[in-house]
Amino acid sequence: AYNPVMLKRPFLTLLNKVDFPGAEQLVKEFFKTYPYSKTSVMIISAKEGTGIADVKNRLQNLLQKNAPSKDLPN
Repeated sequence: AYNPVMLKRPFLTLLNKVDFPGAEQLVKEFFKTYPYSKTSVMIISAKEGTGIADVKNRLQNLLQKNAPSKDLPN
């Protein structure tokens, strides 16, 4: 169900498969369509392991800085 409180929570968007041909253009199109802050979007290749360590670090930092809110659903 829609919960407007969730919009106030930090989030990460992972753009995977950047090892595919044409991925660079798709990333550009993504940013045109979804003007998210570049700090909330990470470009990765799970297959090649590109960016995975950065994702882990970013998630750890987000979890440390943002304690769970009591007004969010379980």
